[in-house]
Amino acid sequence: MKRKFRVCIALALTVAMMATTAVAVTAAYDTKNDPIVVYSGLQKWAEETFRPSINQTIEQSVSPLQSELNSALAKLSAAEQTIARLEQSVNALSDKLNSVAAGGGSSTANNFTVIYLTGGTQLLATSVCSIILRAGSAEVVSPFVGDSAQGLSDITEGAELYNGTPLPLNHEVIVPRGNDGRGIRITSSSGAYILVQGGYTLVEP
Repeated sequence: MKRKFRVCIALALTVAMMATTAVAVTAAYDTKNDPIVVYSGLQKWAEETFRPSINQTIEQSVSPLQSELNSALAKLSAAEQTIARLEQSVNALSDKLNSVAAGGGSSTANNFTVIYLTGGTQLLATSVCSIILRAGSAEVVSPFVGDSAQGLSDITEGAELYNGTPLPLNHEVIVPRGNDGRGIRITSSSGAYILVQGGYTLVEP
């Protein structure tokens, strides 16, 4: 009987000690010190508060840069178009210079161009062409001779100038067609200055 009593008392003491320990452990536990709870809270704060704030800051910083980039791209596109137009103009000028260097040229439809030609040089029309001899001497060149003779029209004098005829100074002479071999040849050894309007090609001696 006494032995059973002692066992009961021991069990009661054990239960009491376990309860006391549980209370102490419970009282000592604080969620603020639990790393798992702290990490979870930080993660939630980062997702709900920190990340949106960072995204907004980045967007505010990038937006002006994007506008500047778009403006720069638009200016670059305009510059490329300008360069393309300039290249076309340069190519056209280069073609014209090459044509003149090769012995050809033209003047505008409403204006005469002053050119100097050395002795023996021929100017043959490639289109309807007006010629005025200003200094030096020249003669008419025409492949049409004999019964089918055709020459140049001296509209100042109102006369036809045939192959080999001296070109009068300061008379406007018309070549009525181009590319048929008609034009003039410079006969003065010191060369000559002429006014020309229309298309022509030059043949060096």
